[in-house]
Amino acid sequence: MSQPALKAYNDYRSACKEDGSLVASVDVFDTLLLRNRKSELQRFVEISELVANHITQHVGKSASTAELFWLRMESARTAYRMRAKEKGAREANVEEIYSLMLRALGANPEPALVSELIDLELDYERNQLSANPHLVRTLTDFHQSGRRVICISDMYLRSAHIERLIEAHVDMSIIDVVYSSAEFGYGKAAGALYEKVLALESVAATSVVHCGDNYHSDVAMAESRGLRAFYTPREKLWRIRRKLSHKSALRAMHSK
Repeated sequence: MSQPALKAYNDYRSACKEDGSLVASVDVFDTLLLRNRKSELQRFVEISELVANHITQHVGKSASTAELFWLRMESARTAYRMRAKEKGAREANVEEIYSLMLRALGANPEPALVSELIDLELDYERNQLSANPHLVRTLTDFHQSGRRVICISDMYLRSAHIERLIEAHVDMSIIDVVYSSAEFGYGKAAGALYEKVLALESVAATSVVHCGDNYHSDVAMAESRGLRAFYTPREKLWRIRRKLSHKSALRAMHSK
């Protein structure tokens, strides 16, 4: 880990040790759980291949990886557009996305089938993640001191889904609760999810110490609601390699 990145985590750890810090809050993806260098686009391509194979084998609907990928993109956009704005934001969830995909294929979006497809995605995602050792150490010490540790994620996955991914890499006993924007209809990016979390936790904003890899959502919006926030971005080399993965996946999909 680079010196700037290590300093960011050390600053967060120091803030957590302060007497006034009652809740340690963390973003999940690329913060508590670190993704490998595959871009989001590359991951969706590979997930689409798994989903296409499952649908072909178990539903009898023939679909290629490319078809499922573009259908996934369009279904996600549609799911978000269909949602009414709440507190200035829209948020869809994974069940809605897969239901739209299945309808577009002419298949019945039965809950059992939707659940199977979500399980495929979670199994895939689990293997793309690893725990952030610097953050796990801080959160473990914080929890052992008798204070609360929470996760806040802007994500189409529900809290229960995110918990399954966390527990594959981190001892879930140190996490008190996971909050996901998918269950509220709005997220950190609009600032509203922080307001909801503060109300649910019944704590003053200044007693919450948050960190994450997205400056706007995890720092600017958190601070605008009174939380103490720390910017913990991924390293530059990782970001460069992720961009290369995105470009490679995009070229591959357009060539099909």
